[in-house]
Amino acid sequence: MLVISDFRFKFYNKELYRYENEKDEQHESMCSITGTFIKEELEVIIDRNTILYPFSLYSNNNTRTYYALQKTEQANWVKSIKFVIGYSNLYDYYELGVFFKNI
Repeated sequence: MLVISDFRFKFYNKELYRYENEKDEQHESMCSITGTFIKEELEVIIDRNTILYPFSLYSNNNTRTYYALQKTEQANWVKSIKFVIGYSNLYDYYELGVFFKNI
């Protein structure tokens, strides 16, 4: 049986805090995202009516996977986390095809 829990998350500096309820002041857990890599994972089809959209945070010795109920929610989380960790894509700055052509 699949149990989907609805948690609230907040960023503070480079830490992701999980709360049971929106009104809670004390967090349930914390995950430091300093030095992590993020990856959008392939969607997980649970049944005809339930599709989950996961993304994973990879650190030195730990992987945490989170699941969104909508593709746009997954995209928003990934974009926000990339911003917080200072993510940049090599292809945003260099056109590698030109580099390799000249070698």
